[in-house]
Amino acid sequence: MLTQFRGSYTHGVPPSTDARYRDVPIPSKDDLAPCNEYDTECFRSLCQLTNILGKIVPFLYDLRGASGNEIRQFIREIETEMEKWEEALPVFLQAMNDPDKHVEGASNLHLSYLSIRMLICRLSLVVSHFAIFYHDLKDS
Repeated sequence: MLTQFRGSYTHGVPPSTDARYRDVPIPSKDDLAPCNEYDTECFRSLCQLTNILGKIVPFLYDLRGASGNEIRQFIREIETEMEKWEEALPVFLQAMNDPDKHVEGASNLHLSYLSIRMLICRLSLVVSHFAIFYHDLKDS
């Protein structure tokens, strides 16, 4: 599902597999035991972030169109989930400014985080745009 959601977002097409059909859990630390702690936590954090992305992607390509209220509620839920993800992020993955504590993959993780934040802003902008447009049509 990692490549499915990321590919969908990158190429601008809906995912071909729905998240409801996924049965592979995020790997535990024990599942990734041969790797060092930093790599393991970075990969697990990326998997968690990709699961959040997987919840956003359907709203980007929904042809039936969710209502503004549904999207606003969804955005609040995703914002809360992103905050929880940030709070759970290990300290060594939070420190991007310290070159001595560079963790392989941390830059990709932070870029992914920022791109998801951008998608959330995009959804908010779309809702605002259509609310203004719909309001203008009603006043005409």
